[in-house]
Amino acid sequence: MMKKTLQILVIGVLLISCKSRKIEGVWMYLNERSLKYGYEWSLNDNGLIFDFDNSKVKVLIKDTILDAHFTFRKKLAIKLLGEREKVNYKIIHNDVIELEFESENDEVSVFKLLDLSYKLNTSKEEIIDFLVNVKLPQIEENGLYDSEGKLLRYLELNFKNDFYKYGKTKSIRTLKSNYFEKSNDDGYWYIGEVNKNFFLFFSVHLVETNVYQIISLNKSRMELKPFYDADKFGITELKVK
Repeated sequence: MMKKTLQILVIGVLLISCKSRKIEGVWMYLNERSLKYGYEWSLNDNGLIFDFDNSKVKVLIKDTILDAHFTFRKKLAIKLLGEREKVNYKIIHNDVIELEFESENDEVSVFKLLDLSYKLNTSKEEIIDFLVNVKLPQIEENGLYDSEGKLLRYLELNFKNDFYKYGKTKSIRTLKSNYFEKSNDDGYWYIGEVNKNFFLFFSVHLVETNVYQIISLNKSRMELKPFYDADKFGITELKVK
């Protein structure tokens, strides 16, 4: 499955069929798609970055950067450390590519091109300090609705500074929410950084992970741009309580 593939990306050599043109830019893993059934879903293993411009592979959740060597011929070879896996790729739009791993049994991994024009003069630590003191504005887009469209309650997110109990790294923190009205299950959140561009990753139910790019930040307000709004929350800003 994809977990195994991501491990190979970190320790091996990847071969991608190059049918049309050289891939440029910085791309982030988005989700998986079933070729057989057509639906899409996201995994908890997210934040994988291919930087074709600077020959880097980055794993944001571990804050790990690896040197890579990209060779564009009939196939694109991404050289990391030692092993190989053949992969076909397809450009869906100018900003979306699909990678089909031979070991993934009719599943493709979807990557999306990053817009890195929102460099911020801040740090992860400052963003974390901000988030543990914010709340969502009570607006229509941040509501939770029933099947008939009736507002049940406004979404509440509580970004805790405590490390997530099931997290494999200390970068993952606990997220509490009212997504499920009668549940004590915690979600998780973390901050990823790519060239001074910052991304907020969070999951309220451990099935899909939402990814928002932080496009501005001051002492009282954080402005957000959806990169992968898995739960269709439509969050555009967070404000200090």
